[in-house]
Parts: sequence; structure tokens; C-alpha cells
Amino acid sequence: IAAITAGHYSLALSHVAVHDLMQRLYYVPIVLAGFWFGVRGGTVVAITVAALYLPHIFMQWGGARADNAEKFLELVMFVCIGAITGLLADRLRAANHKLQTTYDSMRQKTDELLQLQEERGRVERLAALGELSAEVAHEIRNPLGAIRGAAEIFRDKLPLTDPLREFALILAHA
Repeated sequence: IAAITAGHYSLALSHVAVHDLMQRLYYVPIVLAGFWFGVRGGTVVAITVAALYLPHIFMQWGGARADNAEKFLELVMFVCIGAITGLLADRLRAANHKLQTTYDSMRQKTDELLQLQEERGRVERLAALGELSAEVAHEIRNPLGAIRGAAEIFRDKLPLTDPLREFALILAHA
């Protein structure tokens, strides 16, 4: 802004095309301020540029003549462009914030879902292990029941004084 303004005030009026170009160059810092600092920044920089350029219109271009009306309208455009650019940048920031919040929420829900799926897998593995344990216990009980039955028969056949009867009692109660 300072370089453009210095160029306006130091350059002879005969370089009309260069003055017009420099006047248009003011849009660069105005638009950048709008993007960087939002509606306030864009508007403040635009008003500052207009205030810096206004004396140049009066001192070098002869003030409020009919052929200078476009220069005054350009000052209004500075402010409009600064405000609109800042407004759009603010809206873009708000939309980005909303998207980030939505993404964070979805990421959290996804993590919870993955955790639930892992837990479900653990529960299913434990259920399968429980079923397997029950089947193994059943398969072990069958031969043990047969052994117990045989031990009871063996015990009942032995006389009370036989030393093997004690082993048959232990085997039948095990």
C-alpha cells in the first residue's frame, strides 16, 4: 500500500496509464486483507487505501470534476471489494470449521464403531470357546461316567474285607 501510494504521489500526471494501473494494484492488498483478516480486515484496509488515495484525487487530478467521478467510484469499489472478500473469507472459515467439526464427530463415531466390532469379535470368540469347553466337558464326562459305573459294579462285587475294595470306593467317588 505504501509503495503504490508513493508511486501515485511521485509520478507525473502525464503517465495516465501507469496511474490507472497503480490504482488497480490497490485491489491486491485489499483482497489479501479480506482473505487473511475477514470482513473487518478487508474493510479497514479498503478504507485506509481510500483515505490514502483521496488526497491524490484532489491534489493531482483536480478534485470533484465530472471526468474524475470514476476515481471517486473506485474508492467506493475499494470498500465494497474489501467487505465482500472478507465476508466470503469469513463464510469459508465458518464452513471449514463446520466441516472439521463434522469430520471429528464422524471420526469419533467410527472409532467407537471399530471398538464395538472388536468387542463383538471378542465376545463371539469367548462364546465359541465356551461351547467348545462344554462339548469337551461332555465328552470327558461320558467315559468318566462309564468308569464310575464300572468301579461301582466292581466295588459291589468285592467282599468288605478285600483290600481292593478301598480302591474301588475311591474310584467310584472320584
